[in-house]
Amino acid sequence: MILLLSFIGEREELSIGLDTLLFVRYAELKRAIELSTKAEVYFQEGFNCSQSVFAANAESLGLSQDMAFKIASGFGAGMGRTQETCGAVTGACMVLGLRYGHFDAADIEGKERVYALVQNLHRRFVESHGTTICRDLLGCDLRSEEGRKKFLKEGLSKVVCLKCVGTANRILGEIVAENP
Repeated sequence: MILLLSFIGEREELSIGLDTLLFVRYAELKRAIELSTKAEVYFQEGFNCSQSVFAANAESLGLSQDMAFKIASGFGAGMGRTQETCGAVTGACMVLGLRYGHFDAADIEGKERVYALVQNLHRRFVESHGTTICRDLLGCDLRSEEGRKKFLKEGLSKVVCLKCVGTANRILGEIVAENP
């Protein structure tokens, strides 16, 4: 099997066996599952959805757990409980930004690359859950007392949010594996 690799505009051919390629893919998928599990554990410990996804990936980004928890703390429940974009999705977007983002305003190519990766994440999450809007995912308004009661009574944290944390982190792992 011939694998084409692209490094900053240069193309090189690398001949590898199918078993090697499958092992590499297996290792990447195994890592994605481990990070999803880690994110789910953080969520079950009481961290919000965004914190859970972002902090599960902190080590691979050269960021401390504490710093990751702090950075993502305002993004839970659809950004400060406004129930807009799901916090698990925003946590994954921050990981993509740190991993692939640009820091030079003139780097249009870098900007487009990270936007494409975020759009890919968004599309896959919508395919799994139908939307990225927290309010629609939960089917209640957390800003009202009635909505908060429904959230607690129906156990939506475990029924919906925990699944979203796992899905967002699984998709994130797949995107990272596809874009070394």
